[in-house]
Amino acid sequence: MTRVCVSRHGSRVRLFAAPLVLLLILAPATAFAGGGPFGIDHELGKGDTGVFNRGAQVGLEYGSIAFITAGSLILGNNNKLGHEFWQSADSAVFAGLSAQVLKFAFRRARPIQGHGPNAWFQGHDQSFPSGEETLQAA
Repeated sequence: MTRVCVSRHGSRVRLFAAPLVLLLILAPATAFAGGGPFGIDHELGKGDTGVFNRGAQVGLEYGSIAFITAGSLILGNNNKLGHEFWQSADSAVFAGLSAQVLKFAFRRARPIQGHGPNAWFQGHDQSFPSGEETLQAA
């Protein structure tokens, strides 16, 4: 008589993998918000309040750059936290250059320009990816 031994770890993986696979299969069928990739893109009116205020966005961008620059120059690369600041600076520069290259590749119009949510690879617009968001992610 042969016995098949299944580890507890393997059964846990199967227990969580099946619902996850089912969710991934069904998710694209339910995403019909407004067109665009994955059905998530839609046109909005221009918002100038709260976090959408252009002054707040620019202030956050310049504040992040100043914070990273000051931390890396004051602490130096020999300090553990200073090393983290230098890595953040490297990441921000690389991400900024990458975002600019991708803007030329995607050529997406801003939603406020009225070209619709599917205005990709048309004209010379440079809306995607966002430079401010790329900086924050870096």
